[in-house]
Amino acid sequence: MKLSIRHLAKIDSAEFEFNGITVVAGNNDAGKSTVGKALFALFNAFSNLDAYVRKARTERLRQMLHDARIFLPATSRFLERALLGDMPEAEIKATLAKATHYPTKKKLSPEEIDDCFRMIDEVRGLTDDDLRQAVISDQFTSVFNGQFSSLAHPEAPAELTLNIKGNDIALVLSNKEVQYHAPIEILHTAYCLDDPKVLDRLNLPLYWTSSVSGDERESILLQTLRANLSRSGVPSAAKAVDAALTKKRMEAISALLADVLPGDIMMDARRLFVFHDRRINADVELPNLSSGMKVFALLSLLLSSGTVKPKDVLILDEPEVHLHPEWQIKYAEAVVLLQKHYDLTILLTSHSSDFIYALQLMAEKHGITDKVNAYIAEIHEDGDMTETTFRQTSDKNWDRLYTGFLPSMNFLDKLREDLLEGAY
Repeated sequence: MKLSIRHLAKIDSAEFEFNGITVVAGNNDAGKSTVGKALFALFNAFSNLDAYVRKARTERLRQMLHDARIFLPATSRFLERALLGDMPEAEIKATLAKATHYPTKKKLSPEEIDDCFRMIDEVRGLTDDDLRQAVISDQFTSVFNGQFSSLAHPEAPAELTLNIKGNDIALVLSNKEVQYHAPIEILHTAYCLDDPKVLDRLNLPLYWTSSVSGDERESILLQTLRANLSRSGVPSAAKAVDAALTKKRMEAISALLADVLPGDIMMDARRLFVFHDRRINADVELPNLSSGMKVFALLSLLLSSGTVKPKDVLILDEPEVHLHPEWQIKYAEAVVLLQKHYDLTILLTSHSSDFIYALQLMAEKHGITDKVNAYIAEIHEDGDMTETTFRQTSDKNWDRLYTGFLPSMNFLDKLREDLLEGAY
C-alpha cells in the first residue's frame, strides 16, 4: 500500500510505502501527525462508502419523520423501499396515509401526506455522487477541524492518492469542491491511538461520545470499542469462533502485556468498565490508572475485544510520550508482535531515538526487518512560510534518521563541559 500527499496542511509533498510498520520521525510541528490524519480520513471516508450513503439517506429521513412527530409502522423497511427502490408515488402516499402522529395517534391530513412525500422525494432526488462527496468532505473536515488546505499555498487543493494492490483511490479536496476516483472500496478499518486518556471516556454513553470528545478519530474508536464490548456477553456460535481466533492470535503478545498489566479491564456490578488489579484484588476506576498503564491497557482492550482484526490499520501517534524507557522497549516489542501476528499496517510517529532504536532491534529479533520502513521529515523555509517533505531511509540504514537527534545531545554535552569549566 502506498500513500501520496500534496499540499495538505504543512505537507508540501510526501510519498509513503506501507508494508508492515512505517516509522515517521522529525521535529515538532513538521507535519508528522498530518500523515496519520490523512491515512485515517481516507480509510474512513472510503470504507464501505456506498453502504454509508444508503444509511445516510434513511437516517436523515427517519430524523425528519421523528421531528414531525410521525409514527410509521415498519419504518426501516418502508424507508429502504421508498428511498432505494422504485416505489411509486401512489404507494408511498398510501403507506403514509396509515401513519399517525404521536402521542395523539391522529391520522395525517392530505396536506401533511403531501409534505411528507415531498421530503422523501427531495432526499431520494440527491444523487449517490452528491452524497459521496458530502461524506468525504465531512470526514476530512472533522479530522482536520476544517483546516486541510495547504498553509503555504492555500489556493492549491489537497491531493491524496492511496494505492491498494495496484488500484488508485485518488482525491482532490478544496474548501469548494471534492473530486474523487475510487475503483474499489476499502475493506479494512483504521484506528488512531494518540491519547491514552480515551479510556477515561469509555463509560460515557455512545450518544455522548462525539459531542464530548470533539475528535472524529477518538469518537470512532470509542464507539467501536463500546459496541464490541456490549456484544461480548451475548452468546453466539460465530462469536465463539472469533473468541478462539483472538485468543490464538494474542498468545504471542499476552505474556508481554501480562508483564506490564497486573489485571484486566472488565465490567463491574454497576455495568461500568473498571480495571481489576490482581495484585490487590480490587477494582480501579479507569481515570485513576497511570497514563503509562492506559497505553498498554488500551492496546490490550483493542485486541481482547476483537476490535482490531488482521490487516487493519493502526496509527500510533507518539506512543512513547507517556512511557518510562523500560516500558518504551516493551511497547516497541508489542508493536512488532502485533504486526507479525495480525498482519497489521502500522503507522507510527515518534520523537524518541531510544524508542525507534528499540523498534528497529525488536523487528530484527522477531524476523520482520523487511516489513519496517522509516521516513524523516524535512522542513523547508521560504520567507515566512514553512513546508515539509519526507525522505525515506535507504537500504534499512537508519543512521541518517538518528542524526536528527544529535544536535540536542551535542548541546547537552557542550553545556556539561561548560558547567565543569565554571562557565556559568
